[in-house]
Amino acid sequence: MVLFYTHNQIGCACRVPNPVSDKILFDGVLMRKCEQLECVALILIIKAESMGKFVFNSLLKLVLIVFSFFVFATVNTTVSYAAELTLAWDANTESDLKGYVVYYGSGSRNYDHSIDVGNVTTYTILDLAEGQTYYLAATAYDTGLNESAYSEEISYTIPISAQSYSITAAAGSNGQIAPSGTISVREGDSRDFTIIPDSGYDIADVRVDGQSVGALSTYTFSNVSSDHSIAATFVAQVVSYSITATAGSYGQIAPSGTISVTEGDSRDFMIIPDSGYAIADVRVDGQSVGALSSYTFSNVTADHSIVTTFVGVNVNRAPDPPDLLYPQDAAGDASMTPLLELSGYSDPDPGDAHGATRWQVAADSSFNQLILDITCDAVSLNGCLMNLFVGQGTLSGVRLYFWRAKVKDDRQIDSKWSDWSDPYHFTTGVPAYVDGNDNGVPDDIEPLFSDFDDDGNNDNDQPLMRVFEHSSSGVLAGIKAIEGVDHIDYFSHIDPSGMPEYNKPDHLPYGMMNFKLRVNEVGGTARIEIIFSAVVDNQAGWYKFDPLNGWYKFPVASESGKYYLEISDGGDGDIDGVANGIIVDPIGIASTGDSSADTSLNSASGGGGCFIHTSTAGRNGYLWLIVILAGALFICSMPRFVKKSGEID
Repeated sequence: MVLFYTHNQIGCACRVPNPVSDKILFDGVLMRKCEQLECVALILIIKAESMGKFVFNSLLKLVLIVFSFFVFATVNTTVSYAAELTLAWDANTESDLKGYVVYYGSGSRNYDHSIDVGNVTTYTILDLAEGQTYYLAATAYDTGLNESAYSEEISYTIPISAQSYSITAAAGSNGQIAPSGTISVREGDSRDFTIIPDSGYDIADVRVDGQSVGALSTYTFSNVSSDHSIAATFVAQVVSYSITATAGSYGQIAPSGTISVTEGDSRDFMIIPDSGYAIADVRVDGQSVGALSSYTFSNVTADHSIVTTFVGVNVNRAPDPPDLLYPQDAAGDASMTPLLELSGYSDPDPGDAHGATRWQVAADSSFNQLILDITCDAVSLNGCLMNLFVGQGTLSGVRLYFWRAKVKDDRQIDSKWSDWSDPYHFTTGVPAYVDGNDNGVPDDIEPLFSDFDDDGNNDNDQPLMRVFEHSSSGVLAGIKAIEGVDHIDYFSHIDPSGMPEYNKPDHLPYGMMNFKLRVNEVGGTARIEIIFSAVVDNQAGWYKFDPLNGWYKFPVASESGKYYLEISDGGDGDIDGVANGIIVDPIGIASTGDSSADTSLNSASGGGGCFIHTSTAGRNGYLWLIVILAGALFICSMPRFVKKSGEID
C-alpha cells in the first residue's frame, strides 16, 4: 500500500534554543522556532520487514517541513517477538548541519522517546512490541543547536508474529553446537547451526531428524515448515605423520607424494626403474640406505622422507637445455641481423657430442608467431651449431623479438633433443637505411624513375614491383611478382664482401639482391621475374646464401632473356626456414668475370624501358624532380634508351 501525504512549504520563526517553551503551533503542526533556516520539502518512506524475511507491506511517502531528508524503515521481528525499526535518510546540505533527532511514541504528536542520533543518515530503534502502533517524526539541528520543525508524522503497527516451529539442537561429549537447545524459528525462515569440536577431537557425525548427513561443520535448515532436530557427535583425533616420497627421472616410487600414516602404523614403498635403467640409490631422511627395490617405515612416530635416483643402463639421456649467450636477455637497440649464440653444450652421458641445434625467433613469447625456425646439424655447410647468422630482411627495425634454442646429441640411434632453453627477448634498433616513402627500397639506391614494363608508371609505385640501382655499376635490378605474392615488403642490395667466404662465388658483379615477400597463403609458392637494365653475364649461375647451407647454386629459369624464380614459403631458398607467410631470399648472379660483358642500359629482354638514376639530380629539391620527370616523359615517348653516357642510340 502506498500513501501520499503532502504539506506546503512554510517559513521558519526565530529560534530561541529552549526545547520546551519555544514550541509553536503553525498551520496545525507542532513546530520549533529556528533562525532563518532554509525551508525545503522532505520525503519520508517506511518499509516493513518481518525478522529473517524481507517483506514490503507498507510504504508511506510524505513531505517533511524545514529540513530535507529521505527516510525509509524496515521492521525485523526476533524469535522473542520483539521488533526493530530501521530508519535511513538522505543527508541535509546545510554547511553547519550537526545532526538529527528521531522522535517516537505510542500517541500521535505525543512522543515518549527522543534520540539524538548525531550526524548519521540511518538509525535502528530496538525492542518494539508486536501489535503496537508507533508514531515517528524527525528533526535536524545545526552547530548553533537550532532545530528544525518536526517532519510530518508517520505511524506504523508492528505485525503479529507468524507461525513458529522448534528445532532441537544437541551436541555429544567433546564438542558443541551453536545455537543449542530448543530454538524457535518462524515459518518460512531459515536457521544456521555450527558444529565445533573440542581441541584434540574431530566431528564424527551430524544427524538431522535422525538421519546422518556426514561430518559437517555447518548445517542450515531452510524454509522451515515443521519441527526438526539436529545432533552432533565427536571422536578423538587420530595422530598421524607424513612421509614424503619422491622419485628422480627414469623411474618411480609407489606410493608417491605426501602419504599420511597413523601413529604406530607401518608403510611400505616400492622403487621401480624405467626400462633400461637401474636403481642408483635410496635415501631415507637424507641418509643413503642403498639401491633397494623396497623400503618399509615401521612404527611411525615422526615425519619422514624417501628419495630415489636411477641410472641408465646403456640408455641415452637427453642433453641439458642450452644457455643462451647473445643477444642478451632484454637487450635493446639490437642488430637487425644478429648473430644468435649459445654458451656451450652439456650432456649427462659422457661421450655424447653436440649433433644438432634448432633455432627459433618469434614475435610473441608463446612462439606461435614464428619469424625464423632453422635446424642445423653437425654436417651443415655453414656450421651453425653454436651460432646462427640471421639474414638481412628477416627482422624489422624497432621490434620486440623472442628467441630460444634446443640441442640434440650426435648418436646415430636413439638420439635425443633437449628441452627448450629459457627464452630471451631483444628489441631491434632503428634501421641503418632510410626509406622515406615506405616502399621497402632504401632511398639511397632507389632510382628516381624506372619503367621496366613500359606502362608509363614508376615501377616502385606498383605494389608488385620493386627496383634498386646497383651503386657501383649503375645497373638497375628489379623484381616483379608473377604469381602467389600479396605484397613486396623489402627489396635491397647486399654487399657480399662482408658475407662468409666459404664456397662464395669469385665474381658477383651486381652483389646480392635481397627481398622479402608476403605470399597469398602460408606455405604457398611465389613466382617472380628478375629484371636488369643491362644484358648480364650469368654463365657462372645464380647463387643463394642461407644460414644453414651457406653458399649454393640455385636454379633460375631463363626465357627470352628474362629470369624466373620460384620459391616456396618455408622451403628451399626461404632463409627463415618456416612456413609463416613470408619469404626472405638473398640471391645473386655470378659471372665469369669477363669485363667485356655488355653492361649497357638496354633492357635484358630487348624490349623498352625508361630509367632515371639516383645520380641524375640527387634528392635535393622538388623543382629538380619536376624538371627531371618532365624530361623523362619526353625521352620515354621516343623509341630509344637513355644510356649511362647520355648518348642516344
